[in-house]
Amino acid sequence: MTTGVPLPPAARRTVFLIADALNEGASRQQLRRKNLMSPSRGILQWTNVRVDPLDAYRAFSTVEAGTVLSHVSAAHAWGIWLDARFVEAYPVHLTCDAGGTVPRRRNVVGHGTRLSVGEALVAGRIRLTSPARTWVDLASIGLSVRELVVAGDALLQRPDGPPQSARFLGTNPLTTLVDLRNTVHRRSNAVGIQAAREALELLRPGVDSAPETHLRWIIRDARYPEPGVNLPVLLPDGRRLVPDLQFAEYRIAVQYEGKHHGELDQIGKDIGRDFAFTSLGWITVKADRAIFHAAGRECFLERLAAAFRQRGITSPQAAWSNCVPGPLKG
Repeated sequence: MTTGVPLPPAARRTVFLIADALNEGASRQQLRRKNLMSPSRGILQWTNVRVDPLDAYRAFSTVEAGTVLSHVSAAHAWGIWLDARFVEAYPVHLTCDAGGTVPRRRNVVGHGTRLSVGEALVAGRIRLTSPARTWVDLASIGLSVRELVVAGDALLQRPDGPPQSARFLGTNPLTTLVDLRNTVHRRSNAVGIQAAREALELLRPGVDSAPETHLRWIIRDARYPEPGVNLPVLLPDGRRLVPDLQFAEYRIAVQYEGKHHGELDQIGKDIGRDFAFTSLGWITVKADRAIFHAAGRECFLERLAAAFRQRGITSPQAAWSNCVPGPLKG
């Protein structure tokens, strides 16, 4: 990235403030390299490396006084699960508090709104909206109820589940249902707040991945009872099995097999898990990324229906009779 006289730490990031580099001792001449370009006034980025979104967010969130990273950009920084149409880095969404000047600059989407106490904070040297406020702001830019449920579940991941990636800020869970509910209440007149209210009632703490939420939604759309989410099944020897989703009263486990399930170590773990479930009289129904297409969803629902038929349940409506999601001893 650099040649000749070493650059100061600020200028070694993929995106950085010109002022920071100069304050740390860089010269104007050093910052005129051919492989540096300006994505926005007062900011430089290296063109020969992939932009680290957090670098871009740090620079843009501090280049304008009185602004914070918000909306889609804050969501990416927190690791909130979003549809692929919302790309990282640019454009950067910035919000100024009510009464301030809405930022207008290249590669920026500016917003002006009132931020309550606690709704703006600093994490990883980035000024941004809190996880709960970020989620409510996503409703204002047109996310569907389903997309808001996926995004909200990302904020409520269990602390003993897969850890938050180092690519993102914070640790799981990023917020609570109480905080989300209070934020929705404060924003009662905001654009999209009705979608946020509907989604709020469908959020479930403890989900480990976006596909698990999509799978729960598919089951819901098929009119089955809602399965329990990552609830433990206790084995006679004291060990715990934690299926992604479960219909405890029918001893049916639903597992989403993500990309990592194809790794050799994980294959062995999955075999042992499935054997333990079978030995306890459980039926395991598996799903994979095919559920994101119509044919794959239908195949999954056929497998789920077959599992219920083995329990004497011939329709989704009949499954409601005694299905109560919850932990179950083996």
